[in-house]
Amino acid sequence: MRLEIDGHEDSAGGSVWLDRSGTRGDLDDFILERMAITVSAVVNRSAPSGEADLAAGLADPALAQLLVNEKANEAERSRAARLMGIDPSSHVQLIAIQGEFSDSTQVERLGVSLRDAWQRPAFTAQLSREIIIVVTTGRMPISWSGVSIDLRAASSGVVEVLAAPVAWNQARSALRFAGLGRSWPRQLEATQVGVLGALAKLEPALVRDDPDVRKIESLAASPGGDESIRILDTVLHSDSLRSAARDANFHHSSIQSRLATIERRFGLSVRSGLDRQRVATALLLWQLQGAS
Repeated sequence: MRLEIDGHEDSAGGSVWLDRSGTRGDLDDFILERMAITVSAVVNRSAPSGEADLAAGLADPALAQLLVNEKANEAERSRAARLMGIDPSSHVQLIAIQGEFSDSTQVERLGVSLRDAWQRPAFTAQLSREIIIVVTTGRMPISWSGVSIDLRAASSGVVEVLAAPVAWNQARSALRFAGLGRSWPRQLEATQVGVLGALAKLEPALVRDDPDVRKIESLAASPGGDESIRILDTVLHSDSLRSAARDANFHHSSIQSRLATIERRFGLSVRSGLDRQRVATALLLWQLQGAS
């Protein structure tokens, strides 16, 4: 009997076959699957450098989903990694990127840009219309300096391949903070979030019902609300009212007057320690709700 391994070509340009005598056995599918994984791994290792670069490109979204699926077992994640072209014994870093991606060409172009910036393999897959996953290999963490993309993105820590679900959770959680207000960069590392990541795990209903968060919501919905939020955010993350006025492009007396109005609405002074912390936390929680 002759069984064909789909999707791989031998050196002569034909299909790869597994020959043996007799009828189909119970383990034939298992054997074919293992053969396919082996052939894929050998092809990736032996490909010329140009082909290897090409291999570290678009990945099958289904395999990427399996790699980061918490419910998948280690054998399934290992298999997904191999089929993507990643050695299961290697270390990886996962990046979550949010944006509007209408076709695979945009995703592929993004992957090329990141591989050029990081000078390492990067496997890119589109998990939804707005979410891209990028898997890079190597023990050294990537750096966002020198990366020129205008998209919200967050990177996990470096983990072993089989811990990919943990890394993906890190990246997705950190992504909610990327680009929030004036204090958060649009591309960041999960370590930059620190303990503030715990705020993203609060029950949404609990956050929405909090009186301080409701005041932020009311402020945003009022006439000139967008500007009021911008002023509040700037003041909370500035050393002084003068530097806040400069950053927000306001005259010092104007921003002082606007801030006094905001403080009356809250019944708090954002210039004192405890009150400032309350307002800053309420603003961040409100921003996180919008980013969820």
